[in-house]
Amino acid sequence: MKYAKQIFAAIILTSLLACSGTTTKSGGEPDWVSGNSSKYSNQQYLLGRGQADDVATAEDRARADLAKIFVVKVNVADVDKQKFSSTTSSTETGGKPVSEFSSEVSRTIVTSTDKILKGVQIADIWKNQTIQTVNALAVLSRRQAATGIKREISRLDDLTRLSIEEAGNAKESLEKVAYARRAVIAQQERLAHQKSLQIIDSSGRGVPAKYQLAELITDYEKLLPRVRIKPVVLGDNQDIIASALPAALSSAGFSVTDSDDAEYVMEVNLKLADTFEKEGWFWGRGLLIITLRDQQNIVHGKKEWPIKVSAQEQAQVMMRAERKADDILQQDLLATMVGFTQVGSATGS
Repeated sequence: MKYAKQIFAAIILTSLLACSGTTTKSGGEPDWVSGNSSKYSNQQYLLGRGQADDVATAEDRARADLAKIFVVKVNVADVDKQKFSSTTSSTETGGKPVSEFSSEVSRTIVTSTDKILKGVQIADIWKNQTIQTVNALAVLSRRQAATGIKREISRLDDLTRLSIEEAGNAKESLEKVAYARRAVIAQQERLAHQKSLQIIDSSGRGVPAKYQLAELITDYEKLLPRVRIKPVVLGDNQDIIASALPAALSSAGFSVTDSDDAEYVMEVNLKLADTFEKEGWFWGRGLLIITLRDQQNIVHGKKEWPIKVSAQEQAQVMMRAERKADDILQQDLLATMVGFTQVGSATGS
């Protein structure tokens, strides 16, 4: 539902920026008001119709009517995403459902739809003199809209091919993971564009996929356990995160080991300042710091997250700091580690 709201927000913004360049006509009712348009055929255009007491509202309703088709596709994508996430699992990660990429499809469809809707034009306006209402016709050229999407699909397919090749050539296991992950994300984004293209393409076919997304995810998951990491907890608050870091690494799919021959060492340090009381609340502030090193003690990356917690009892501050640090590690650790490799994203490449 939230994605549908985002699309309609994009419609409103587009309508404010758009200039229809049309004039209000009266006279006989145009064919498009209650049927197909002879000038803008369904084979070449997507159509939206709106009716209101004034021109501006009629135009907005026409754009919204056209966009409803894309909103339906977003809802379908949500269903597909949920079904995929609930039925796909990995033995290497203990049967954990695949959820890392679960939001990519819908989010990319929203972005793609926003761009598509900027191509919508108000082609005709007719005023019904009998009942004093205004009718507006919004049109979107299928060919024009499809051209940009096909170009983006081609870019993502090229990026996927290159990512697969670079994953095979990479020497470090984490770098292999980063490239494999980029290939998955590229195909997730491609799937989103394909769903939009299937609306625009009158045949409904779009561009056939060159890669199987499920296979790419399986290959990616197989690479994760090959990254062997030794967790090391530093600082004065070791007890707070002694179990959080290994759990987060395992949850991400990496292999956790105490052996000195681990490929990487992950250092984590939770630095908390002394708590202070203000207006009946106890506050704690600090930093959660992680550092990734290899066997040669070369730092591959370092990141800090601010920690800010409060509680009505001082003893609860530390507990909440622990939960906050645990949440950060569970949510951000994988993407942060992949970011240490300097492998570009699907969107930014």
